Amino acid sequence: MPESEIICVICPVGCKVLVRHKDAEIVSVSGSECARGDEYAAKECLSPERILTATVAVDGGELARLPVKTDRRIRKDQLLICARELSRARMRAPVALGDVVVADILGTGANVIATRPVQRAAAGAAA
Repeated sequence: MPESEIICVICPVGCKVLVRHKDAEIVSVSGSECARGDEYAAKECLSPERILTATVAVDGGELARLPVKTDRRIRKDQLLICARELSRARMRAPVALGDVVVADILGTGANVIATRPVQRAAAGAAA
């Protein structure tokens, strides 16, 4: 029976959690100090998810790149393909904090949003 040791990151304790699983089913979880750790480790073992962070090009802005992130976690195995899709995105200044850059990226249910505002470049300034 496969085992995975997961370091829980839900709180600062950092419990080492041992997850035993068979196929796509959790058999046992041990080592965490709380139920949240058990839940995190089981999910991390079977279907890990992450927030995608990146930058996209900005036309006419005070900055050449806009920092962005997904508004919810996406499956870890989708990160690279979503990042490739995002590399083609461009925004036009001005951009407000929270503006949607790409809606429902590749059908994941996650929107990619701006994590900071970008104003138009000053007249005569190069971005």
